[in-house]
Amino acid sequence: MYINSKKRFSLRLIIAALFAIVALIITVVSIIGKTDPSELKVSKNDDIIRVLDVGQGDSILVSSNGKHLLIDAGTSIGADSLCSKLRGYGVKTIDVLLLTHFHNDHAGGIEAITDRFNVESLIYPDSAKSDQMDAAAVNAKKNVLASDGEFYVATQGMSIELGDFEITVLGYYSDLTEENNRSIIVMIKLGYSKFLMMADAEEEAENALLKENIDLKCDVIKIAHHGSSSSSSEEFLKAANPKTAVISCGAGNAFLHPHEDTIKALYEKDISVFRTDLNGDITFSVTGNDIEIECEKPLD
Repeated sequence: MYINSKKRFSLRLIIAALFAIVALIITVVSIIGKTDPSELKVSKNDDIIRVLDVGQGDSILVSSNGKHLLIDAGTSIGADSLCSKLRGYGVKTIDVLLLTHFHNDHAGGIEAITDRFNVESLIYPDSAKSDQMDAAAVNAKKNVLASDGEFYVATQGMSIELGDFEITVLGYYSDLTEENNRSIIVMIKLGYSKFLMMADAEEEAENALLKENIDLKCDVIKIAHHGSSSSSSEEFLKAANPKTAVISCGAGNAFLHPHEDTIKALYEKDISVFRTDLNGDITFSVTGNDIEIECEKPLD
């Protein structure tokens, strides 16, 4: 059969286009067909701190060299969502689960976490010093011990090595009278990069840290108590001197967190502010002495 040159050229174009379409379909199907979201979201060797959007509560995921530390577990209502979020970030085993204090917005999801994930070690405050202990924390401890995990009561100065990160219990004042001030306060370090995680500590706990002349200087601070006006005093922020602040709070929460005075104080000190109610999950990737920030929902 004879095909003239013009028809032959058109036929080649049609065949090339068909091959391109098939290749595109194969690529899309291969991406959609991935069963492990971590293949898309995180490399095993990344050094990452994620302040997770858990509504009006706290949960922070620290990942390094395939190891994971979870600080707090949000509310009981949000437990299913948190578990799904952790799986989406490739978490299968939680090497350390650290509960900063026993209020529901930090401890409510802890039982579900220990039900659905293998937790190697659980750390939480001295329950004998708290009047806020509830069944979720009690059952979480039982779950961890039943699966041959370890349980520890937090002490000031306690140190944890997680991959490339060094985590230190900077402050824990179990004798203070209010549960928020009995929060476990941790510093996370990698190289010269420092992250200060304040849980729900208020001015009484801040003043205890200042009185001990503890080095509070950091690059990033997780603002205490969801940005409440009862935390983040002028003197404390001056001592910490962060470049970046992150606030974990729920959109339209009844407590009006974060407080406008807290936001004003941060902006007056030229501190960049990120918020889970506006930005969703906030990811800090640490490479050497550099920190890159990525938000699930960037501001316009």
